[in-house]
Amino acid sequence: MRLEDIRIDVVIVVFLIALGLAMGLQGFAHRKLVIEPMYQAFANIDGVKGVELTEQDDQITLTLDLGAVERLDVLVAEIKAAAAGFSQPVKVKLKDNINHMLAKAYDRMHIAVEQGIATGHFVEMAEQIEQLAAEYSIDFTLKVDGDYVYLQLLDGDNFLIQVISRHEESLITRLGS
Repeated sequence: MRLEDIRIDVVIVVFLIALGLAMGLQGFAHRKLVIEPMYQAFANIDGVKGVELTEQDDQITLTLDLGAVERLDVLVAEIKAAAAGFSQPVKVKLKDNINHMLAKAYDRMHIAVEQGIATGHFVEMAEQIEQLAAEYSIDFTLKVDGDYVYLQLLDGDNFLIQVISRHEESLITRLGS
């Protein structure tokens, strides 16, 4: 076989077809082996009403639409366990259902939360949050562990969920934070 017998245009067309098939197969495999299992893992968590998954620069961001939950710390533990089951980095954003009253109350409570994290005076933090919740006539749940401060504010059908990391980087944030 001589080089003059090779038709360059045919070689280029075959190469482009093979490249397109390989890229398409890679995308299909990624969707079936990574994206769909990840979506299902988070959609099956109690308290999660919906999952939106976006991917950018090898970083997957999951937006979890939540309902009001009884135990926010348990929900977060389930989310962290699900995220740990995947080798690709995952960021989680929690979507709640806030209203003006809850946003205003949290703006004031946030100072107490940050002060509690900085000083370790969580009893005083809880007392300040309780006082502010009474002032705004809203219900709340508060829990603290070694990693997070879990705060949920409730006003009728509206709720605000805030998971504040006690460390530098947080796996979980609130949508809009």
